[in-house]
Amino acid sequence: MTSQSMPNLFSYASDGLAENAMVCWLIAWAGTPKSSVSESEALRLCGRMFVNKLFAKSKEIEVELGDEIHVELEHQLYDIDILVRIDHRYVLLIEVMQGTYLFDGRINENWDSVCNGETVFGSVEDCVPIYLKTGNLSPTSRESMEAYGVIPMFDRADFRGILDTYDGCNPILLDFRQHLAQLEKETHSFMQWTKEAGKSQLAWEGLYAHIEENLKESAGGRSPLGALSDCYSGVEIVPGVMSRNCQFILRIMQDRIGVLVNNLNHKRSTKQLNREKLYWTSNFVKNGQGLFVDPEQEHDKNEPICVAEWIPNEDEGWLAYGQDGRLDIAASLDNIYRVIEIVKSAVKRGG
Repeated sequence: MTSQSMPNLFSYASDGLAENAMVCWLIAWAGTPKSSVSESEALRLCGRMFVNKLFAKSKEIEVELGDEIHVELEHQLYDIDILVRIDHRYVLLIEVMQGTYLFDGRINENWDSVCNGETVFGSVEDCVPIYLKTGNLSPTSRESMEAYGVIPMFDRADFRGILDTYDGCNPILLDFRQHLAQLEKETHSFMQWTKEAGKSQLAWEGLYAHIEENLKESAGGRSPLGALSDCYSGVEIVPGVMSRNCQFILRIMQDRIGVLVNNLNHKRSTKQLNREKLYWTSNFVKNGQGLFVDPEQEHDKNEPICVAEWIPNEDEGWLAYGQDGRLDIAASLDNIYRVIEIVKSAVKRGG
């Protein structure tokens, strides 16, 4: 925030509890009676639309609500982020997602506890569990959630669509709406990057998502991607080559590109895996067109092993810049495609 910009509450209240409070606050407004005061009615209608859209995400339950609704709300109780009962019948179980970590099983356990009557609401039949996330969600993570198929996602675009209908002047809601708009703007700010400019984590996330989408498109809609790390520190690509019972993965990070080997034979000993690492490290250093070096790092035998890294210098990074000094996204993607081809060639020579 610059000294000239208007202070925004949510630039200081950036943790999950602040977001939880905002969600609860807006749902609580949905349960207020109709009002002749224009501002109160605008907040009630916005809250009602929020509740309606949350329920609409469910493919299992059809919810019909009247003009006014009764809201009961519990926050951070029973290890549940937000638990809401509407009209003594319909229940929303909301898990507010932080980072990109997805299926820890907690929402399923909490769903069972609600349906089994272990909460203050007693036994319920019409329960809708939902993930709510206003931060960035990678395309791969979104695909994984859609494939999972049970728990719907309410994301930043959904939230902005609701808040944009609000025509009142409440400073809390306006600050939150502006906060979400700023997240979106900063996520896409990578398009204006220069070599010297500072690069925020949100912008990196936007660039990684752009890379994922382009790689998927170039593969004819078939995703060549693996899982992202929890902190969204990079994007992983499966180049589509196999050798010696190994799957090869590229991990694209801010300052380097790593080659990982996922050994599909899980019965191998640590000694065998170490020998496998030495073999492929030697192969990539030898056949990687001078691009790769030994990462010289410890590895967990249960994880894909990093066998080689490209650590570019400032003038030869995988990010490319045009004559105008701005990021050349197409040329940067070409660099990634070049590395993929080098990996395929090195695997072919070493296989």
